[in-house]
Amino acid sequence: MRPRETAVIVKDAVDSLGGGFLISPEARQASRRAGLRGWELYFAGRAGVLGETSAEVVAAVLAFFPPEFVRSRWTSAQSKIEMAAAVGHFAAACQDWGRNRLAGFTGAGRLADLMDQVVGAADPAGLPLFAGWSARPVPADPAARLAHCAFLLREHRGGLHTAAVLATGLSPLEAIVAGPYGAENARFFQWAEPYPALDDTLRMRRAQAEDRTDDMAALAYAVLTEPEAGEFVELVSDAQRAAFSSV
Repeated sequence: MRPRETAVIVKDAVDSLGGGFLISPEARQASRRAGLRGWELYFAGRAGVLGETSAEVVAAVLAFFPPEFVRSRWTSAQSKIEMAAAVGHFAAACQDWGRNRLAGFTGAGRLADLMDQVVGAADPAGLPLFAGWSARPVPADPAARLAHCAFLLREHRGGLHTAAVLATGLSPLEAIVAGPYGAENARFFQWAEPYPALDDTLRMRRAQAEDRTDDMAALAYAVLTEPEAGEFVELVSDAQRAAFSSV
C-alpha cells in the first residue's frame, strides 16, 4: 500500500475520530467548566496554542470562518479565561471523549502508536496549529491517546487543506460551498448569505484542492511500512465503528 493510498483511505475515519469530540457532551461539559459559551471554547481551546494573540491572527489561521465571527468569539473568550487554561479544557474534552467512546476498543494502544509515528514524521512547516498541538503533553491511557493523536492528524490535514484551497485560487467560502455539504456547511460555519454560485469551475478547483491535500498528507504516511499501513487502515476503521456504533 502506497502512502498516498493510505492517506486517502484513512482520511474520513481520522477526521471523525479526531473531531468527534467537538460537538459532544464532553465538549459541553468542558465549556461549562471553563465558563465559556457557544463557540468560545472551540476558538479559545483550539487556537489557544497560539498564545494570547490577536483575533486577526486567529482568523487568518482558522481561515474557513468569517473573520468577524472569529473576532467576536475570540475576544469574548479572552475576557473570561487565559488561553492556556482554555487549551487545557479543550484537550480534556478530546481525551474524555476518547475514554468514553473507545475504552472497550482493544486496538487503541496499537493504533495510537501508529498514529504517533505519522505525527512524528509530519513536517509542521506552515502549520501553526498542528505545531502548537504537537508540543502538548500526550495522555498515557490508550483510548485518550488515540483521540489525542487522531486530533493531531486532523489538525495536520486541516492545515494542509487550507494551503491547498488557497493554492487553487478558491476563497475559503467558495471551497465550503463546493464541498460535500455545500451551503449547509457555510451556514454552520456562520457565513452570511448570499453564497457564491456553484459551477463547474468551483467544483473542479475544489477537487484539485482535495487532490493536493492528499498529496501533501501522504508524505507523513510514508513513515509506515507496508504491513504497518495495512494495520493502520484496519485498526482505524475498527476504531471508527467502535466510537460511533451507538450514535
